[in-house]
Amino acid sequence: MVVRATSETERTCWSSVQHAAGRLISYQYAVETLTLAHYIWADTDLFLNFDVDVVPSSLQHPWPLKAGAESANFIISRMATKDQVDTYQGHAAELQKFRLDDMIAAEWAKKFSPIMHAEILLLDWLQKTDGGIRPYRFFQNWRYIGCSKPTCRLCRYYFDTVAPEVAIRRSHNNVYFPWRTPEVRRVERENDAATELAIQEGQTQWLMVMRTIKERLYKAGLRLLEEKVSDKKEHDSNTYTTRIEETGSVMALANRGVRDSGDAGSVADLAYGLEDLTLQAQVGGSRG
Repeated sequence: MVVRATSETERTCWSSVQHAAGRLISYQYAVETLTLAHYIWADTDLFLNFDVDVVPSSLQHPWPLKAGAESANFIISRMATKDQVDTYQGHAAELQKFRLDDMIAAEWAKKFSPIMHAEILLLDWLQKTDGGIRPYRFFQNWRYIGCSKPTCRLCRYYFDTVAPEVAIRRSHNNVYFPWRTPEVRRVERENDAATELAIQEGQTQWLMVMRTIKERLYKAGLRLLEEKVSDKKEHDSNTYTTRIEETGSVMALANRGVRDSGDAGSVADLAYGLEDLTLQAQVGGSRG
């Protein structure tokens, strides 16, 4: 059966229904994946003698914007090079018929308090504790950090800059204003040359990270002005959970008791395939 939406409201409703249905089936896939993982790694610390620790949330920063929204032209003057400004301001002028400056002002007026997202919070904790992000601190030495939802655009930029060796979930490419980086690393001693040098190095590194992220945001913004098509997703969660293709086969083997039947070859082959997929971060979505 094919259902055609005849109005914007109907299209929005059907999109929401599709998303909700997809989320429901994703729970089944998630349970199957967890069951599969148990059959593969039942005797590891993933399921035996594990500890659950809590990393405290970061402090919220005050609203960072100054009073009075900036116009599109003024923002573009800081994003583009001198030889690009006229071109991109021309693109912005075309969008003024959709009240671009009014939309910017509306977003600018929203009050928010920047806070670290979960992926960065965990990465920062690892980097500031003994061992850092060395492979042994991750399960099976797989350097991967994933959350229940895909990674936002700014977190992806941050990982690409600070820890490219740590895999993350594929990004949904949405940008959220209440986002911030970790604080400049603190040191124990105070009022000496070593402390001053450490603070300066931390500030320099922080500025480099922010400059890199800013440049990527500028390029993305200018591309959006030129193409006039956003890659933002309406929903920040996947409509489905990336499913390991072998899940059904492993579940069937589990139901037949292959784990206890001595058919080690089949299970080993499936385990090898799963490990290979996990190395590519396919369990939670490959890095984009």
